[in-house]
Amino acid sequence: MASRGPDFLIIGAQKSGTTWLWSMLAQHPTVRLPSTKELFFFDRSSAYMRGIAHYERHFAAIPPGQTTGEATATYFYDFLRDERRQPATWLPTIPELVMTHYPDVKVMLLLRDPVQRAISAYYHHMRRRRYPPTTHLAAAIADYPHLRIRALGDYLRYLTLWQAHVPAANLLTLIFEEDVQRQPLESMATVHRFLGLDPAHAPTLPERRPNAAWGWTHILLHHRLGRPYGAFYSRARRSPLRGVLDRIDILQPPPIPEATLVELRDHYRRQQPELEERLGRRLAWGDGVRG
Repeated sequence: MASRGPDFLIIGAQKSGTTWLWSMLAQHPTVRLPSTKELFFFDRSSAYMRGIAHYERHFAAIPPGQTTGEATATYFYDFLRDERRQPATWLPTIPELVMTHYPDVKVMLLLRDPVQRAISAYYHHMRRRRYPPTTHLAAAIADYPHLRIRALGDYLRYLTLWQAHVPAANLLTLIFEEDVQRQPLESMATVHRFLGLDPAHAPTLPERRPNAAWGWTHILLHHRLGRPYGAFYSRARRSPLRGVLDRIDILQPPPIPEATLVELRDHYRRQQPELEERLGRRLAWGDGVRG
Protein backbone atom coordinates (compact mmCIF):
# COMPACT_ATOMS: atom_id res chain seq x y z
CA MET A 1 0.00 0.00 0.00
CA ALA A 2 1.36 3.42 -0.95
CA SER A 3 2.29 5.67 1.94
CA ARG A 4 0.23 8.74 2.66
CA GLY A 5 0.18 11.60 5.10
CA PRO A 6 -2.54 13.83 6.52
CA ASP A 7 -4.93 15.84 4.37
CA PHE A 8 -5.44 18.25 7.25
CA LEU A 9 -3.98 19.32 10.57
CA ILE A 10 -5.90 20.76 13.52
CA ILE A 11 -3.74 23.12 15.59
CA GLY A 12 -4.38 25.88 18.09
CA ALA A 13 -4.46 27.25 21.59
CA GLN A 14 -5.09 25.10 24.65
CA LYS A 15 -8.76 24.33 25.34
CA SER A 16 -9.86 26.09 22.15
CA GLY A 17 -11.97 23.29 20.71
CA THR A 18 -9.47 21.04 18.92
CA THR A 19 -10.92 17.90 20.53
CA TRP A 20 -14.42 19.07 19.65
CA LEU A 21 -13.48 19.64 15.99
CA TRP A 22 -11.78 16.25 15.81
CA SER A 23 -14.90 14.51 17.15
CA MET A 24 -17.15 16.42 14.75
CA LEU A 25 -15.04 15.51 11.72
CA ALA A 26 -14.99 11.87 12.79
CA GLN A 27 -18.74 11.74 12.10
CA HIS A 28 -18.41 12.66 8.42
CA PRO A 29 -18.93 9.62 6.17
CA THR A 30 -15.93 10.40 3.95
CA VAL A 31 -13.52 11.09 6.81
CA ARG A 32 -11.45 8.33 8.39
CA LEU A 33 -9.14 9.26 11.25
CA PRO A 34 -6.19 7.45 12.83
CA SER A 35 -6.74 5.83 16.21
CA THR A 36 -4.62 8.48 17.94
CA LYS A 37 -5.74 12.12 17.86
CA GLU A 38 -2.46 13.81 18.85
CA LEU A 39 0.66 12.42 17.16
CA PHE A 40 3.20 15.00 18.46
CA PHE A 41 5.45 14.45 15.45
CA PHE A 42 6.38 17.94 14.26
CA ASP A 43 6.78 19.48 17.72
CA ARG A 44 9.10 16.90 19.32
CA SER A 45 12.54 16.25 17.93
CA SER A 46 12.62 12.74 19.40
CA ALA A 47 9.59 11.90 17.23
CA TYR A 48 10.62 13.88 14.16
CA MET A 49 14.05 12.25 14.05
CA ARG A 50 12.39 8.86 13.64
CA GLY A 51 11.52 9.90 10.11
CA ILE A 52 8.47 10.68 8.02
CA ALA A 53 7.84 6.99 7.27
CA HIS A 54 7.27 6.41 10.98
CA TYR A 55 4.73 9.25 11.04
CA GLU A 56 2.88 7.99 7.97
CA ARG A 57 2.33 4.59 9.55
CA HIS A 58 -0.49 6.22 11.49
CA PHE A 59 -2.34 6.77 8.21
CA ALA A 60 -1.47 3.46 6.54
CA ALA A 61 -4.88 1.89 7.20
CA ILE A 62 -6.90 4.80 5.80
CA PRO A 63 -8.72 3.61 2.64
CA PRO A 64 -8.11 5.48 -0.63
CA GLY A 65 -10.60 8.28 -1.18
CA GLN A 66 -11.10 8.93 2.53
CA THR A 67 -10.01 12.24 4.03
CA THR A 68 -7.75 11.97 7.06
CA GLY A 69 -5.70 14.12 9.40
CA GLU A 70 -4.59 14.63 12.96
CA ALA A 71 -5.06 17.15 15.76
CA THR A 72 -1.94 18.15 17.70
CA ALA A 73 -2.77 21.59 19.07
CA THR A 74 0.83 22.38 20.01
CA TYR A 75 1.97 22.43 16.37
CA PHE A 76 0.77 26.05 16.48
CA TYR A 77 3.70 27.06 18.63
CA ASP A 78 6.83 28.22 16.77
CA PHE A 79 10.00 26.11 16.85
CA LEU A 80 10.81 22.45 17.30
CA ARG A 81 13.14 22.05 20.24
CA ASP A 82 16.06 19.66 19.72
CA GLU A 83 15.98 17.82 23.03
CA ARG A 84 19.09 15.78 22.22
CA ARG A 85 21.47 18.70 22.47
CA GLN A 86 22.65 20.36 25.67
CA PRO A 87 22.03 23.20 25.87
CA ALA A 88 18.97 22.66 23.72
CA THR A 89 18.97 24.31 20.32
CA TRP A 90 16.20 25.10 17.89
CA LEU A 91 15.42 23.39 14.61
CA PRO A 92 13.37 25.02 11.81
CA THR A 93 9.91 26.31 12.64
CA ILE A 94 7.08 23.81 12.79
CA PRO A 95 5.23 25.28 9.76
CA GLU A 96 8.45 25.02 7.74
CA LEU A 97 8.74 21.34 8.61
CA VAL A 98 5.08 20.68 7.83
CA MET A 99 5.24 22.42 4.46
CA THR A 100 8.45 20.61 3.54
CA HIS A 101 6.66 17.27 3.75
CA TYR A 102 3.05 18.22 2.98
CA PRO A 103 2.88 21.43 0.92
CA ASP A 104 -0.83 20.95 0.14
CA VAL A 105 -2.04 20.11 3.63
CA LYS A 106 -5.06 22.05 4.94
CA VAL A 107 -4.53 23.64 8.35
CA MET A 108 -7.35 24.49 10.75
CA LEU A 109 -6.36 26.84 13.57
CA LEU A 110 -8.52 27.34 16.67
CA LEU A 111 -8.05 30.31 19.00
CA ARG A 112 -9.77 31.48 22.16
CA ASP A 113 -9.67 34.54 24.39
CA PRO A 114 -5.99 34.58 25.48
CA VAL A 115 -6.81 35.61 29.05
CA GLN A 116 -9.19 32.69 29.42
CA ARG A 117 -6.55 30.47 27.81
CA ALA A 118 -3.98 31.60 30.39
CA ILE A 119 -6.40 30.88 33.23
CA SER A 120 -7.14 27.45 31.76
CA ALA A 121 -3.41 26.71 31.43
CA TYR A 122 -2.86 27.84 35.03
CA TYR A 123 -5.36 25.28 36.33
CA HIS A 124 -4.14 22.63 33.88
CA HIS A 125 -0.59 22.78 35.22
CA MET A 126 -1.91 22.83 38.78
CA ARG A 127 -3.89 19.68 38.01
CA ARG A 128 -0.69 18.10 36.70
CA ARG A 129 0.91 18.88 40.10
CA ARG A 130 3.52 21.20 38.61
CA TYR A 131 2.93 23.65 41.46
CA PRO A 132 0.72 23.57 44.58
CA PRO A 133 -2.86 24.93 44.68
CA THR A 134 -1.65 27.81 46.85
CA THR A 135 0.26 29.24 43.86
CA HIS A 136 -1.34 32.40 42.49
CA LEU A 137 -1.59 32.93 38.73
CA ALA A 138 0.92 35.80 38.75
CA ALA A 139 3.42 33.63 40.64
CA ALA A 140 2.89 30.72 38.26
CA ILE A 141 3.67 33.01 35.32
CA ALA A 142 6.77 34.48 36.97
CA ASP A 143 8.18 31.43 38.74
CA TYR A 144 7.53 28.79 36.07
CA PRO A 145 8.52 30.53 32.82
CA HIS A 146 9.17 27.22 31.05
CA LEU A 147 5.41 26.56 31.18
CA ARG A 148 4.84 29.69 29.03
CA ILE A 149 1.47 30.39 30.63
CA ARG A 150 1.42 33.95 29.29
CA ALA A 151 3.65 33.49 26.23
CA LEU A 152 1.43 30.86 24.62
CA GLY A 153 -1.30 33.50 24.32
CA ASP A 154 0.90 35.67 22.09
CA TYR A 155 -1.02 34.46 19.05
CA LEU A 156 0.28 37.16 16.72
CA ARG A 157 3.80 35.73 16.81
CA TYR A 158 2.71 32.20 15.97
CA LEU A 159 0.06 33.16 13.42
CA THR A 160 2.63 35.27 11.56
CA LEU A 161 4.86 32.20 11.23
CA TRP A 162 2.08 30.00 9.88
CA GLN A 163 0.86 32.64 7.45
CA ALA A 164 4.41 33.03 6.14
CA HIS A 165 4.53 29.37 5.09
CA VAL A 166 0.96 28.19 4.47
CA PRO A 167 -1.01 29.54 1.48
CA ALA A 168 -3.98 31.62 2.63
CA ALA A 169 -6.40 29.29 0.85
CA ASN A 170 -5.13 26.38 2.97
CA LEU A 171 -5.43 28.04 6.39
CA LEU A 172 -8.79 28.31 8.17
CA THR A 173 -9.14 30.00 11.57
CA LEU A 174 -11.99 29.35 13.99
CA ILE A 175 -12.60 31.39 17.14
CA PHE A 176 -13.82 29.28 20.06
CA GLU A 177 -16.25 31.78 21.58
CA GLU A 178 -17.83 32.80 18.27
CA ASP A 179 -17.56 29.80 15.96
CA VAL A 180 -17.48 26.76 18.24
CA GLN A 181 -19.75 27.88 21.07
CA ARG A 182 -22.26 30.13 19.29
CA GLN A 183 -22.65 28.59 15.84
CA PRO A 184 -21.18 25.09 15.82
CA LEU A 185 -23.20 23.64 12.93
CA GLU A 186 -22.58 26.64 10.67
CA SER A 187 -18.89 26.42 11.52
CA MET A 188 -18.80 22.72 10.68
CA ALA A 189 -20.35 23.45 7.28
CA THR A 190 -17.52 25.95 6.74
CA VAL A 191 -14.97 23.31 7.76
CA HIS A 192 -16.51 20.75 5.42
CA ARG A 193 -16.35 23.15 2.48
CA PHE A 194 -12.76 24.04 3.37
CA LEU A 195 -11.79 20.36 3.25
CA GLY A 196 -13.76 19.65 0.08
CA LEU A 197 -16.33 17.53 1.93
CA ASP A 198 -20.09 17.49 1.53
CA PRO A 199 -21.23 20.50 3.61
CA ALA A 200 -24.77 19.13 3.86
CA HIS A 201 -23.68 16.57 6.46
CA ALA A 202 -24.70 17.84 9.91
CA PRO A 203 -22.83 16.16 12.78
CA THR A 204 -24.45 15.40 16.11
CA LEU A 205 -23.36 17.88 18.75
CA PRO A 206 -21.99 16.41 22.00
CA GLU A 207 -24.12 16.64 25.14
CA ARG A 208 -21.15 17.87 27.13
CA ARG A 209 -17.92 19.53 26.14
CA PRO A 210 -15.15 17.04 25.31
CA ASN A 211 -12.00 17.27 27.41
CA ALA A 212 -13.59 19.60 29.97
CA ALA A 213 -11.42 20.96 32.77
CA TRP A 214 -11.21 19.36 36.19
CA GLY A 215 -13.24 20.87 39.00
CA TRP A 216 -11.49 22.52 41.94
CA THR A 217 -12.52 19.79 44.40
CA HIS A 218 -10.81 17.13 42.30
CA ILE A 219 -7.67 19.24 41.81
CA LEU A 220 -7.35 19.53 45.60
CA LEU A 221 -7.97 15.81 46.08
CA HIS A 222 -5.34 15.04 43.47
CA HIS A 223 -2.78 17.12 45.37
CA ARG A 224 -3.80 15.69 48.75
CA LEU A 225 -4.12 12.01 47.77
CA GLY A 226 -1.51 11.88 45.03
CA ARG A 227 -1.29 10.41 41.57
CA PRO A 228 -3.48 7.34 42.28
CA TYR A 229 -6.45 9.67 42.73
CA GLY A 230 -5.60 11.46 39.49
CA ALA A 231 -5.49 8.15 37.63
CA PHE A 232 -8.81 7.08 39.18
CA TYR A 233 -10.54 10.36 38.36
CA SER A 234 -9.24 10.40 34.79
CA ARG A 235 -10.75 6.95 34.20
CA ALA A 236 -13.97 7.75 36.05
CA ARG A 237 -14.60 10.84 33.90
CA ARG A 238 -14.97 8.50 30.94
CA SER A 239 -17.46 6.25 32.74
CA PRO A 240 -20.98 6.51 34.20
CA LEU A 241 -19.36 7.62 37.47
CA ARG A 242 -18.72 11.04 35.98
CA GLY A 243 -22.13 12.37 36.98
CA VAL A 244 -21.60 11.33 40.60
CA LEU A 245 -18.14 12.91 40.70
CA ASP A 246 -19.46 16.11 39.16
CA ARG A 247 -22.06 16.39 41.94
CA ILE A 248 -19.43 16.23 44.68
CA ASP A 249 -17.38 18.99 43.05
CA ILE A 250 -18.69 21.53 45.55
CA LEU A 251 -15.59 23.64 46.24
CA GLN A 252 -14.72 26.76 44.28
CA PRO A 253 -11.22 28.11 43.62
CA PRO A 254 -10.25 31.44 45.14
CA PRO A 255 -10.82 34.36 42.77
CA ILE A 256 -7.92 35.48 40.62
CA PRO A 257 -6.85 39.01 41.65
CA GLU A 258 -8.25 41.72 39.43
CA ALA A 259 -4.79 43.25 39.01
CA THR A 260 -3.52 40.02 37.43
CA LEU A 261 -6.42 39.90 34.99
CA VAL A 262 -5.93 43.55 34.05
CA GLU A 263 -2.22 42.99 33.42
CA LEU A 264 -2.92 40.01 31.18
CA ARG A 265 -5.68 41.82 29.29
CA ASP A 266 -3.44 44.84 28.69
CA HIS A 267 -0.61 42.59 27.51
CA TYR A 268 -2.74 40.83 24.91
CA ARG A 269 -4.71 43.92 23.91
CA ARG A 270 -1.56 45.51 22.49
CA GLN A 271 -1.35 42.71 19.92
CA GLN A 272 -5.03 42.53 19.08
CA PRO A 273 -5.31 45.18 16.31
CA GLU A 274 -2.64 43.51 14.16
CA LEU A 275 -4.01 40.08 15.00
CA GLU A 276 -7.47 41.17 13.83
CA GLU A 277 -5.97 42.56 10.64
CA ARG A 278 -4.18 39.30 9.91
CA LEU A 279 -7.31 37.28 10.61
CA GLY A 280 -9.59 39.62 8.70
CA ARG A 281 -12.16 39.68 11.48
CA ARG A 282 -12.92 41.49 14.71
CA LEU A 283 -12.24 39.60 17.93
CA ALA A 284 -14.84 40.14 20.64
CA TRP A 285 -12.56 39.20 23.50
CA GLY A 286 -14.06 41.25 26.29
CA ASP A 287 -12.68 43.25 29.15
CA GLY A 288 -14.87 41.71 31.82
CA VAL A 289 -12.91 38.52 32.43
CA ARG A 290 -13.14 37.13 35.95
CA GLY A 291 -11.23 34.27 37.50
